[in-house]
Amino acid sequence: MKTTDRISLVIAIFLLIFLVPFDSLALRCGNRLVSKGDRKIEVLEKCGEPALVEEWREELEIFKGRKGKKFKSIRNLYIEEWTYNFGSKRFLQFLIFKNGRLYTIIEGERGYDGEIPALSDKTRCGKMLDIGDRKIEVLIKCGEPTLKDVRIEERVDERFDKDNNIHEDRTVEVTTEEWSYNFGPHSFLQFIKIENGRVISIEQGGYGF
Repeated sequence: MKTTDRISLVIAIFLLIFLVPFDSLALRCGNRLVSKGDRKIEVLEKCGEPALVEEWREELEIFKGRKGKKFKSIRNLYIEEWTYNFGSKRFLQFLIFKNGRLYTIIEGERGYDGEIPALSDKTRCGKMLDIGDRKIEVLIKCGEPTLKDVRIEERVDERFDKDNNIHEDRTVEVTTEEWSYNFGPHSFLQFIKIENGRVISIEQGGYGF
């Protein structure tokens, strides 16, 4: 193997290990283990109450053709994401359930001790957030919002086959929240839009009050 190939391989491994969120099939809570397929009640028994819970619904319609006929099947998915904080010596854990069963476990940033720690200079929080951040990361960087506007919408995602025929419809129930921050007359208002627990937009308004 050439030296340049070795360097490329090392860089690729580094990116996989350190930059991509770690997706695990099991999580240790004390001396007990939860794993993919566990029910929510089993996770509660072993890990206790989560710090945050997000929930939404997806309805999947699949169209299949056979001998000139089309058949449609409908599948409903009820999704929940539980956030666990085990303190500053461990990383945040995000547990995703589908229809009441643990589907996957994602490792986040380092956790915290006690209450959610907001940054001392929260006026800069809009610049520190990224699209895709979770709600708990918004709370850490910005604190509790001054106002929350919450609504639930249904959206349809149409997918087409190679002949440009619709072969799959995914109806997604989206919980949309707009968090408004007022840091006083010397700072700009901040508007953070969150969908199903993820930041989708960050906007700045006029001066606060």
